[in-house]
Amino acid sequence: MAKVMAVRTMGRPTRAMAASYDPEGLFANKARVKTKLGAMDRPKWLRELKKVPEEACDASGGAPVVALDPEVKEELAKLLAEEYLPVDLDAPGVKVHHLDPPVITVDGFLTPQECDLFVEETLRSETLKRSTVGEGNLDSERNQQSETRTSRSVLLNEEVQTEHRGLKDLARKLQTRAKQVFAVERWSPTGILPGPNQVCFEALQVAVYQEGEHFLSHEDGFPQGVVESNGFQRVATVLLYLNDVEVGGRTRFDFLNLAVKPKKGTVLLFFPGFSSCESDPRSVHTAEDAVDEKWVCQQWIARGMPVDGLSAQNGSSPAQEVQGELFRQVKKGKTKAAKGRKSAASRGFGAR
Repeated sequence: MAKVMAVRTMGRPTRAMAASYDPEGLFANKARVKTKLGAMDRPKWLRELKKVPEEACDASGGAPVVALDPEVKEELAKLLAEEYLPVDLDAPGVKVHHLDPPVITVDGFLTPQECDLFVEETLRSETLKRSTVGEGNLDSERNQQSETRTSRSVLLNEEVQTEHRGLKDLARKLQTRAKQVFAVERWSPTGILPGPNQVCFEALQVAVYQEGEHFLSHEDGFPQGVVESNGFQRVATVLLYLNDVEVGGRTRFDFLNLAVKPKKGTVLLFFPGFSSCESDPRSVHTAEDAVDEKWVCQQWIARGMPVDGLSAQNGSSPAQEVQGELFRQVKKGKTKAAKGRKSAASRGFGAR
């Protein structure tokens, strides 16, 4: 999870930063175990899961859209449009791995040459640093390295993109392709806190995992207090695999009995938050231990909180209660509630 520090100046949202944070003390607990595929039980109070019919799936574990029953496709399109973000299911390369919550891949999202260039430009920039978890913005002393997240990464904020034009061009190309997949009519400017019910891209990240490195079970969405404090929820994750990974490094969804193997140029789409700006804890996922080197781009999409605030939907608990129950499932004992803190920040938001 990430806490975003946002500031409004003269009525206009400023650029903001964020960093991973651990308000419950969960990530700092070295005793926390890495769950096996399918080992984390779905709490009964979370909405029921809906899988893709097994007979429709290919060797990748996903179902090409043409293999879906037309009624199933129609129901999925409606679910995405009404409760998450609309997706063009007829876009080339789309496969569906899970229906509710939706998990989708798009093959050929970037070409192999573009993926190689992303890696080359990142290495050339010499900007990779050990990934951190913390409670403040990227400059905060509260951020700490953790054995929960052991990759190296770089946030392509305004400063980095200005100094490294090649990364700027690639980030724009990725975002342009994403706009072709998400059937959103209007996008707010990238890196600017979106207005109510508006969506925008957060600052993009590039990360690399070497042998043994991982990011243990976590959510991309925010608890209710953070959403209300900062004015937006992370509603979609666009995870682009920049290289083929034969062994290790899968993206595992802990509640869904589902793991996606990295494939060069393929993008993984899932939805950590509803359009109501409540989080969907069913999206809890793990970056499994790498064996082969793994490179990824992480692009999050933010939605501005509705004017009337958050409200429960579809029979689920309020986001804060949902996450609290989730934390209690994976860590015994009491936890300290997360508290939103506003802080001045600059140059892009959306880091972990």
